[in-house]
Amino acid sequence: FSGLFIIWAGTRKTVTLIVNGNRSSIETHRLRVVDLLDQQNLYPAARDRISLSLSTWLVNDDIVRLDQAASVIIYADATLSYLKSIERIPANLLAEGRVQLFPGDRVLVNGKQVDPAKALPYNPVYHIQVVRSANLLVASGANTIELNTTAPTIAQALANQKINLHVSDWISRNLDEPL
Repeated sequence: FSGLFIIWAGTRKTVTLIVNGNRSSIETHRLRVVDLLDQQNLYPAARDRISLSLSTWLVNDDIVRLDQAASVIIYADATLSYLKSIERIPANLLAEGRVQLFPGDRVLVNGKQVDPAKALPYNPVYHIQVVRSANLLVASGANTIELNTTAPTIAQALANQKINLHVSDWISRNLDEPL
């Protein structure tokens, strides 16, 4: 019986498990990557990325990384699209969804404006919205200014640019008109 205990004790190892960027050190007697993940109630899906093959035999100080794919819902140009991806950079997620970004466009992820070039923390679902910028020409006497804006209305676009209107100004369009 003591021989079995010695064999069992000899299988003990410390493995670093990184799941979606969260690192933990695990002491285990599990032999393979799949067994370790099962022990942690992690069941990789087809689009997940694993640093080692599931059948790899574990040794002390192994590092196992699991990046789980997120569901991505993209709303751009009055169109919804869906995908599953391990990508975390919004601009890359949009490219996977065949959505182009243009200068001045705003990107919202789960309702908050983000830098489309910076990686997001893991979330099981990302709702990505692209707010397209609009060009607005403002003519005042001999001066013409071209504004590139994502403001929802003409009034907000002018206010954002600190363009003050006066009672005597003539406006060719309704200030509350959506852009």
